[in-house]
Amino acid sequence: MKRFAPPLLLALLAACRGADAPRPLDAADREVVSVSISHGREALILRQESPGVWRVTPPHDAADAEGAAALLAGLRALRPEMRLSKDAAAYGLSENDATVVRVAGDGGRELYAARFGRNGLAGAVHMAADAGSDVFLAAGPSPELLARNAQDWRERRLLRAPCADVALDAGRGWRPASPATAAVLCALRATAVLPPLPGALAGLDRPFLRVRASSGSFSVGARMGSEFWLLVDGRDALLRAAGEPLAAARDEARR
Repeated sequence: MKRFAPPLLLALLAACRGADAPRPLDAADREVVSVSISHGREALILRQESPGVWRVTPPHDAADAEGAAALLAGLRALRPEMRLSKDAAAYGLSENDATVVRVAGDGGRELYAARFGRNGLAGAVHMAADAGSDVFLAAGPSPELLARNAQDWRERRLLRAPCADVALDAGRGWRPASPATAAVLCALRATAVLPPLPGALAGLDRPFLRVRASSGSFSVGARMGSEFWLLVDGRDALLRAAGEPLAAARDEARR
């Protein structure tokens, strides 16, 4: 049975939201050129180079495209639920504490701007439309995404989506990966993203395994404990990933 809120409660909620409540993002992913996120002295920019392909600056590396899409979806789903007060410091919205998010389109046109503060219950977050505005408790973007620094935004997928036509080379020429192996490699993510090293130091001058797909490719170098060093083509960063699926893929390529 449907339950309807009493008229008095609806009126109270409407009054609580107010005209100066932060508004949801009103733009599709394809219209977004960049998302700038600043927190205190730290600032980063997510830039969409082509549909679904993002880079984070600094350090000018591939960015987590799934995370960027989730952040935009959260901004579109923003729902201010309750007006609190203008006491920004009490809710983590002071100049030093607030996370400021700005979304820009073509020509730098601002599509969205808001300030986010402390987390509330059940994934809610404290926020304000601008400095000095009333504070609201709102459902919207994931607090985990808002809290990320530039390093957290670096892409950890080894092969971008859509990932298809996976092939392997372990020194005997390229051969198609089995469906099971392809699924594992398409889902594989780096455990660490590190500054580049000379290829010989990471065993990448003579790769243990090479993997390619419709959406990218990478080389696997030396083992380090239970992981392997690897390099994704088009990226300067050195990555590490779990060794077991990569060793199994090499065994398959050698059969």
